[in-house]
Amino acid sequence: MKTKQQTTQSRSGNQWQELCDESEILGREKEAIYKAEFETVLKALYEMDPSQEEIYATHSWDLCSELPHEADAEKIQKALCQAGFADDEIFCKSFMKYANLTIVCKRNFQQQMITNLFAALKRHRQTQKTDDCDEWQFVPLHIIPPEEMPNEENEIIRSIASWYFIRASAATSYMNGMMKNFSQRENEIFASITCIPSDDVGEDDLAEMDAYEHQATFTNYLDELKSFEIIEDGEADAFLSADLTTYLFQTLKYLAAYIRDHTDEPEQAKEVVAATIKTFDRIRIFGLIFQILLLQGLFRWLEDLDFETVDVNFEKAQSCYDWLKKLLLMKLIDFCFIPFSDDDKKHLEPFCSYLYATETGKMVQHKIFKEML
Repeated sequence: MKTKQQTTQSRSGNQWQELCDESEILGREKEAIYKAEFETVLKALYEMDPSQEEIYATHSWDLCSELPHEADAEKIQKALCQAGFADDEIFCKSFMKYANLTIVCKRNFQQQMITNLFAALKRHRQTQKTDDCDEWQFVPLHIIPPEEMPNEENEIIRSIASWYFIRASAATSYMNGMMKNFSQRENEIFASITCIPSDDVGEDDLAEMDAYEHQATFTNYLDELKSFEIIEDGEADAFLSADLTTYLFQTLKYLAAYIRDHTDEPEQAKEVVAATIKTFDRIRIFGLIFQILLLQGLFRWLEDLDFETVDVNFEKAQSCYDWLKKLLLMKLIDFCFIPFSDDDKKHLEPFCSYLYATETGKMVQHKIFKEML
């Protein structure tokens, strides 16, 4: 009789083998229709839209990139025209099929990566007592593949683990001195990545920030940050320095005002918010923390709105709210997968405690540690 662990490993192995078999079939099909002239079309496509290279490149691509379900026929048709193959119907059909097969193959490989990652994490979790844990957790990435797995699967698991560690950029060594040294460079760092006005913004400036023609405020959010000592409350040292708190206020005011002033241009408002959030990618670890605080602030700002469903602006506000929540959840998941040590976690308090007290934070923790692992 198989144990529960053996059954889990068997299912994982079966799923892995099915994906491998499918990849082999798709690979042979791609090779059969490939023509050297396809490279000319791909070059034209990348020159026309550089973002397409991430979709069709098969070397050195981001394993976690978001891939479409199928090729963009309109863009490919333009590339075929530019490359001089538009009149060759058979060639055009072959290239379109090749493009779609490339996407399917890459999505298949991503699925292999996910299958192996969570199979490995489940095995690791069986040795950990996390079910009753009532605090913020980071996903353990000490992945050691079992001997019974095929060598190629072992290599995939190791590559996944390596990718996460590289992505974290030696988080442990960075964290040890981060809180001590960051304040010496904070103004220089933030000033170099954004053009947000450096006005002296205080709590009063965020007390009344209307949204979608309704009264709104950041007061509840700021009270939360104070209660968890994320920002100063005039009594004890806080997680954020005074300068960083001011910068948080400045950025929240800037983004909230932009959303307010572009109620009739919601997509433009989202683009500005997304671009501003993305600038903090350049700051390792702490940039992600700041992104979470900004998104949580905007999320709470809209959450406190009192709408009637018949209100003309209800759907716009709901769309922005849902979009912000999705961004926030993605950032929280990224944070969970940074390989912090227990010592690092001490340096991250009280930030982790605050996250665990939020609805979105608990949602992510439950999803990862109770449902996925």
